[in-house]
Amino acid sequence: MFVSACGNLTSARFNCSLFSEVRPVSTCPYSVPHPTATIKQAAEAGIPTVTIDSGLSDPEASICYVATDNVEGGRKSGEKLAELIGGTGKVGLIPFKQGAASSDEREQGFEEAMAEYPDIEIVSKLYSES
Repeated sequence: MFVSACGNLTSARFNCSLFSEVRPVSTCPYSVPHPTATIKQAAEAGIPTVTIDSGLSDPEASICYVATDNVEGGRKSGEKLAELIGGTGKVGLIPFKQGAASSDEREQGFEEAMAEYPDIEIVSKLYSES
């Protein structure tokens, strides 16, 4: 059996796996420092855990980390947008969730790309919270 729990690692779904026969667990935590203790607790209970998309403050806590380069992804999306609008204009940014490591990194890359285009202005940033 396998369980995947994304988001808040204090959720009942993830914690329930610590006390069940579920092995292994995968998770995509929203933020880097918060879930490390929970992942370590799972490891101590003999539950192998794979982290996806957002790493941990202690990379040894999970058995594997799978992710993209989120900063580069954000940068590439900003560069493509700049190309599509001819290097000038007003744009908006709709990141996922403020404080979510992968979202913050993508936002960083996008803003770095926009900084290379002085005739493009980011006029709005609205978090989707989804």
